[in-house]
Amino acid sequence: WGFPKGHQDPGEIPFETAQREVFEETGVVIESVVPDLVFSETYTFSREGSSEYHKSVHYFLAVIPHQLHAEAHNEVRDVVWLPYEKALKKLTYKEAQTVLNSVHEWLLKHR
Repeated sequence: WGFPKGHQDPGEIPFETAQREVFEETGVVIESVVPDLVFSETYTFSREGSSEYHKSVHYFLAVIPHQLHAEAHNEVRDVVWLPYEKALKKLTYKEAQTVLNSVHEWLLKHR
């Protein structure tokens, strides 16, 4: 389990990429993001015996309409909305858990 993410298309700014990827993967429309606030994760992986890849992913804190319905589209198997504690336990990778912790801490300070 993890957060929606994907590659930037030519000519897109990072917010547009986030907006498109979230919609493509969940059907959720992002109205806006908190300006100048980015949460990141970095990890290394390898594919079928090839060399290691180093990947950095940047996440934005998004504002969505009161539409809380989301459903899996094309690239994902399932989508769920969870409260912080349950989401933290559900996330598969430590890096994603670290991102969620950082977002949670930021939200507590900026309520």
